[in-house]
Amino acid sequence: MSGRSTTSGRLHGAEEAGNGRRDLGRAVALKRDYIDPYYNLACLYAQKNEIGESLRYLKMAAEIDGGALGWATKDADMKNVVASPEFKKLMEGQKN
Repeated sequence: MSGRSTTSGRLHGAEEAGNGRRDLGRAVALKRDYIDPYYNLACLYAQKNEIGESLRYLKMAAEIDGGALGWATKDADMKNVVASPEFKKLMEGQKN
């Protein structure tokens, strides 16, 4: 995991993951410009190998702070997302 504190890294089992998604969703609803819940949801979905959902939340995190894409490249939770063609396209878009 990166230097960022990810709630998703501590979640185990379907029930706890469901609770984590719910709690992070509430955090997003309360403060839309707070990056952590978006990034943590991206990590949670990456762990479940739901690449599309993970990228959706990672893009939202990157809109708040473009550094989120860099964090993902160093985050073990995100390795499957970083390896995806969609992530590579996203990174190319950042360079332009």
